[in-house]
Amino acid sequence: MRYRSMFLAILSGILLIFIFPTVLFGYHFPDLGILAWIALVPLFLAIKNKSPKNAFGLGLLAGLVSFSIILYWIRILSPLIGLLILAFYLALYIALFCFLFNLCLRFTVYGLRFIVAPCLWVALEYLRSIFLSGFPWALLGHSQYLNIPLIQISEFTGAYGVSFLIVLVNATIAYRIGEVQSPKSKVRKILPIAIVAIIVGACFTYGKLMLRASHLTPRTSELKVGIVQGNVDLEEKWSEILHEKVLDTHIRLTEEVAKEEPELIVWSETATASCLKHEEGDLAKLSNLAKKLKSHLLIGSLDLATQGDYYNSAFLISPQGNIAYQYNKVHLVPFGEVIPLRRQIPLLARLVEGMGGGGFRAGEELTIFDIDGKRFGVLICYEGLFDNLVRKFVKKGADFMINITNDAWYERTSAPYQHFSFSIFRAIENRVPIVRAANTGVSGFIDSYGRIRKDLDIFIEGTLVDKISLKKQETFYTRFGNLFAYLCLGLSGLLLIGALIKKKRH
Repeated sequence: MRYRSMFLAILSGILLIFIFPTVLFGYHFPDLGILAWIALVPLFLAIKNKSPKNAFGLGLLAGLVSFSIILYWIRILSPLIGLLILAFYLALYIALFCFLFNLCLRFTVYGLRFIVAPCLWVALEYLRSIFLSGFPWALLGHSQYLNIPLIQISEFTGAYGVSFLIVLVNATIAYRIGEVQSPKSKVRKILPIAIVAIIVGACFTYGKLMLRASHLTPRTSELKVGIVQGNVDLEEKWSEILHEKVLDTHIRLTEEVAKEEPELIVWSETATASCLKHEEGDLAKLSNLAKKLKSHLLIGSLDLATQGDYYNSAFLISPQGNIAYQYNKVHLVPFGEVIPLRRQIPLLARLVEGMGGGGFRAGEELTIFDIDGKRFGVLICYEGLFDNLVRKFVKKGADFMINITNDAWYERTSAPYQHFSFSIFRAIENRVPIVRAANTGVSGFIDSYGRIRKDLDIFIEGTLVDKISLKKQETFYTRFGNLFAYLCLGLSGLLLIGALIKKKRH
């Protein structure tokens, strides 16, 4: 019985791997997001009738299996121990979910049992997205990034609402399998399934109606944007000898894309690999380029901060040749650009600095760029993961968002595709188009309904041009943020308190 439970937990771990974009051994697996709707069923069956302690262990096992492969690309950026530590940390959330689920289930009235699992899961996903600066990579809802009708509910709930539905369906299927031999009435067996089917069906139908209506919504204004994907190898990017070659590659591609007369041309994160404001030669070249093409250039570069640190920045060069705006990245990558707890754990700081981590200073302001009244914010690399950060930009006046990144670090792995997929949710949550310029891909255009209009695959040198439609509308999510996640967190707390009180009485 013990080995059966372990097998089921491992099976869930394996299924959870393939619900996200997956590249293993050089093979790009087809999208298998549909597996998310059954991926947790084996785990639910494994922990059934187990003590909370044993459920914790089985959840930890499933989490270790899944996250060790979902995030295998971390090994490229840090030693194997870095991957194992991160996988273990994230697995703890699944383990804690199993522990709390079994604890609450024992002392929860029948009518509330079907919301215990999705509420707990969402609550823990939300905590993962904010704790220790947050790591909301591969939330369960992200697996449905191509299920465009269903994920339209993100304008109310964020990606957490999609996670809620997936766990609700998994829990219901597991319940039906577990109760198949039960003598309970047919109504009691079928009713939960019918209710869940109605809920999921209603969400899907809402999405279909929204997508249909999107073609009828008048466009308030448009902006023609070009993307440059330089496809520059990391060694070349940071080589002083090859600096001019890299810059010339971007200039050549920019002149090519300028033939279609975009108003804005976007380069990737640290495209110049220099401190642009302090590199007179680079700045002069780009200023002359902007004047020649009569277009705005958005350039990813570095800037000097105090005490020898740097800002990871984005600069907007106007057609007049001057720097019109600058944004300094505010949410840095922990252990990559900044070292959390460096004062509290000096040994950790020295270890990470020895691996090349740290050295960056966080920006303090969310800069809104403006091109003739068309306003946008810039997300640099990792910042595209954070729903609330995008929401703040939109509330401040951004009509669309640009994500610049250098995903060359990830090589030919799952990471560039996973990273791109998260942007689809940022678009829907706030109903803003997303423009994504990546050094080695994936670059592309995503409309405000999460539809991929155009994209460039990884490790391809090329350009893209599209007209993005700007619409002035404030979504429920833009206005209230992660209210749905807060409700799940609060309800989970009440269920847990109730379970503990009943346990004490028993």
